[in-house]
Amino acid sequence: MTALQAAWAAISSAPGDGPVHLTTALLTAVRSGHDTDTVATIAGGLVGARWGASAVPREWSRLLHG
Repeated sequence: MTALQAAWAAISSAPGDGPVHLTTALLTAVRSGHDTDTVATIAGGLVGARWGASAVPREWSRLLHG
């Protein structure tokens, strides 16, 4: 439950929409401390459900897919 609360806090405090919101929310989740991989995974899933794959910055996709 703590990870979900931390993920929601990262999402709700992140400004912007689309790629800006996704990037800010994930960076906030990772920087929150404690179980950062779980918090960022939950935040990414929730923000991804809202904005879709098009919100992933091109640079991140390029690094992942080459």
